[in-house]
Amino acid sequence: EAPFKIDPYESIVKLNNMVESAKRAVENGVDEQTLADLYDQGLVLLDNTIDNQVENLVIIKAEDEDDLANEVIARRGGVGQLSNDEIETYFDFKKYGHDLILGGDFTKLPHGDYVGL
Repeated sequence: EAPFKIDPYESIVKLNNMVESAKRAVENGVDEQTLADLYDQGLVLLDNTIDNQVENLVIIKAEDEDDLANEVIARRGGVGQLSNDEIETYFDFKKYGHDLILGGDFTKLPHGDYVGL
């Protein structure tokens, strides 16, 4: 059992290295399902550089694109002097979240998380 696909002809040394890399990623706060999604999407390699790869990722737990946009704006410090009512009235969070994905800033993982690229 592993949070990644195993080729039946893969060397045991490489598999052991991949397992150790996966363990380090989990120790650094990436849950196993997200790690499997990242690996399956080709966003991380399970090798000796896993620590740097995971360190450079921005993983956001979000229900949908609207939730993603809200979280990104909050993390970036808001949108200036507008009140919350103005922001909710005039800003399309769903569209912004959608554009974040279309623009290549974020990608949606199969099990619902979003990752910044």
